[in-house]
Amino acid sequence: MPGASIAVPSQGTVWEIEDPATPGEYIQIKGHKSYQVNEGSPPVNDETVLDSTYQEKSIGLPDAGNIALTVQRNTADPGQAATKTHKAAGALTTLRVTETDSTVTTYDVFVMSHPWSGSANGGGNEGTINFEVSGEPVEA
Repeated sequence: MPGASIAVPSQGTVWEIEDPATPGEYIQIKGHKSYQVNEGSPPVNDETVLDSTYQEKSIGLPDAGNIALTVQRNTADPGQAATKTHKAAGALTTLRVTETDSTVTTYDVFVMSHPWSGSANGGGNEGTINFEVSGEPVEA
């Protein structure tokens, strides 16, 4: 159909984090409302030498960036609890995302922060779980 969206719908995307107690097993992070996957920019290296007439540069390694996952805060959710455990450990873990077209992407991540807020207008508390990606994401 002309003009129809070809985008993969985000409704139904599943976010999982490696179980801190059982490496290789995953726990779903429930209550997610939105997400943003931010690619980082590779560093620009200055290759200029004294006989250069303009700056000369090269590009460093690609950076997979970071991920922000906005959730309805739920301290009883095992997936959200697992993110807090990984943050406290400061260790690399795996985040797995399954999109609605069955594409699965895994990221090696550090859980950086999980700030949250609420308001008088209801809707419950919301938070954003922030992940820093290390290495290259794997898409299957």
